[in-house]
Amino acid sequence: MKSVFIVGSPRSGTTLLQSILGTHPDFHTFPESHFFYSLYGSSRLRRRLGLVDRVRAHKALEAFLNNIDAAELKSEIPNSAWYERKWILTFKNILGQIAKEQHKRGWIEKTPMHLHFISQISKYIPESKFIHIVRDGKDTIASVYYYASQYPEQWGRNKSLESCIGRWKLDIKIHQRYLSKNNHCFVKYNTLVDNPGKEIKKICNFLSIDFQENMLLRRNTGKIILKKEFWKQTVGRDITIQSGKLSLLKEEEQSLIQKSVAAYPLDILFV
Repeated sequence: MKSVFIVGSPRSGTTLLQSILGTHPDFHTFPESHFFYSLYGSSRLRRRLGLVDRVRAHKALEAFLNNIDAAELKSEIPNSAWYERKWILTFKNILGQIAKEQHKRGWIEKTPMHLHFISQISKYIPESKFIHIVRDGKDTIASVYYYASQYPEQWGRNKSLESCIGRWKLDIKIHQRYLSKNNHCFVKYNTLVDNPGKEIKKICNFLSIDFQENMLLRRNTGKIILKKEFWKQTVGRDITIQSGKLSLLKEEEQSLIQKSVAAYPLDILFV
């Protein structure tokens, strides 16, 4: 069974890409699970030792299964496992079981933050393929900063502009680690929007699936966007460049963002 992860910075086009690929008859896809962050939290020590936060992981999997109307699979969730292997394989098996029940040949998981857990995913799901989507830093940072201030409860908290800039820079550095890996495919958001047919054909070739024209004509949004995710509601519209939020920020905030991303031109970083 094919295992596919879409990763990237928040607000970089991951949901748009998922909504397109999710229409392919070979794949089943899901709302964001945030599983791996829940598994380890922000602790680098946990990741290094392979230890997990059992309580957080259990709650995250329960919430995920509730969101996809698969509460009957809660019995699969381990109660006493301390190490990552059992949890990750359980997560993989749950997604595979759901996809199989839907008569699919694979599944697509999209949580932007899983970019930070590629090594853990690859260790226990070595057949995984990763699709990275990158977007201009000004648009990405401004959008995250704007929506986190508008919906702090849904975004975890109200984020500082400096933290949004730092997150984007870190994400770019992580992306670059995998540029030469055969099981990683890179897509630029603007290129996807300007020429969706070409980019989706490239991805289909990477995934060894047939390209279908109707993938560009409809979106799989009902299964991947939760009611509380207000900021994603435009994904089902025509494929066009979404207006950035940079112009909505104060002049000094705009200036800080522009200066911060000047050293990270995507045309140079991702040729």
